[in-house]
Parts: sequence; C-alpha cells; structure tokens
Amino acid sequence: TVDFFTPVVDDPYDWGAIAAANALSDIYAMGGRPLALVNVMAGVDEQQIESLSQGIRQECRRLQVPMVGGHISPEGRGPFLAAGVLGRAKALLTDRSARPGQEILLAMDLRGERWGEYLLNWDSHAKKDSQTLCDDLAILCALAEEGACVAAKDVSNAGILGSLAMLLENAGLGARVDLARMEVPDSFDLLDWLKVYPSYGFLLICDQEAKAETLRRFEKRGIWANGIGRTENSRELRLSWKGDEDVLFDFSRAGILNLPR
Repeated sequence: TVDFFTPVVDDPYDWGAIAAANALSDIYAMGGRPLALVNVMAGVDEQQIESLSQGIRQECRRLQVPMVGGHISPEGRGPFLAAGVLGRAKALLTDRSARPGQEILLAMDLRGERWGEYLLNWDSHAKKDSQTLCDDLAILCALAEEGACVAAKDVSNAGILGSLAMLLENAGLGARVDLARMEVPDSFDLLDWLKVYPSYGFLLICDQEAKAETLRRFEKRGIWANGIGRTENSRELRLSWKGDEDVLFDFSRAGILNLPR
C-alpha cells in the first residue's frame, strides 16, 4: 500500500506518526502483516525532515516494522509526505469479495483520548505497549486466514461513514446502517464521532453465521465491536436513526471514488 499526506496537523512529528500509522493500518485492514516501510518527503526543510522522521520511526518501533529507506526532495509547491508499506498475507480481505446480505461490523478501540485541536481524532495507541498493539491489530489477520470475514477497511480521514462508502462503492454495493448501534465516547457527540479519525478503527464484512465469533474476537481484547448494518444490492448507503431513514450516498449517481457505473 502507499498513500500521501498533506500536513493534516501542525506538528511535523505528529504528521509523520499519523502517516506511518495509517499506512501500516492499511496492510492490517487487508489481512496482511506489515514487513517494511519507506517514505518520500518533499517541500520540507531540514528541521521538518528530522521531526517527520522521528514521528515515523516512533510509530514503526511501536508496530515492530522497520523503516528501510526513503527519498527527500527540496522541491515542491508545498510540504508533502508519502508512506508505502510492503506486507505479506496468507488470505486477503478485499472490498470486491463482499456480497449483498452480509453483516457490516464496526470495531473501535474506545480506550483512548482525543488529542490536539486541529482535527477530529481518537488515539488509542499511545497508552499501549508495542506487543499489545500488534496483537490487537493481528485480529484482522486471523479473521482473514480463517475465512471469518471477506472484506475490511480501516476507518481513515473520511470517518466511519465515508470509509464505509468507499468500501461499498468499490464493491458495487449499498447498505443500510443503524446509527443507534454505535457507541460514542463522552467527549464526542454522534455527528463528530462519525467523522473521527481513529488510531484503531475497522469496518468488516462477514456472513451472518460468522458475526458472533468475530465480535467476540475483539471483545476478548477489550475492543468495542458491534454489527451496524447489512450490505444490499441497492447501490445506496442508507442511514437510520430512531425510526427515521434517509440516503447519504446514491452510488448510481455519484460517489466518493467516482468509479465507473
């Protein structure tokens, strides 16, 4: 996987840590185990380079993955950082493996806290030791290898619903989601929580018979998880809340990724 990041936060150290954590999480979301990380920096000065590198190294140490190289360029119209990760998987969780009528699960580690004022975030990594964090992430690998789940996506800067919309659009599906099935920390209201960028948050797709055991995997490690809806053929992402229902996305008209209809 590879992804690029503009300065989503003011501190270059935090910027580097977020980029590394996000790229590594992408590998776990596919059922893989990360092996190595590389990066590209452009349009940054020497002080920013050092802080960015420290942030990336810290997250790599935390997740037990070496940063094996990168490239730095002084050119660029603005600061730029990209992180790429190589991983290995015995079985893949891919969007296009999802089918209509399957369960949509959300797993979020609520044992964290909000930090900074510049974006909606939830950090549950900072207070964990390295092995605990890696074991928590390895749940995704086990679910893939055992065939319990067929698709997954990490909750990214698009938030819970935006990340789900990207999964559904890529799979050519729609879904109905019940917002009342989500647990919200006291420091957030529901609307902000739906837009949050968490350090540990995953959406998973599985058959109904695998739902209970999949949820137990997360609950055994103290991670909140619940079924929030089902996939369907509608090509619409519909939300319900206390008896009211409406369409958030109609992928037959437009989507986030703007894939061919």
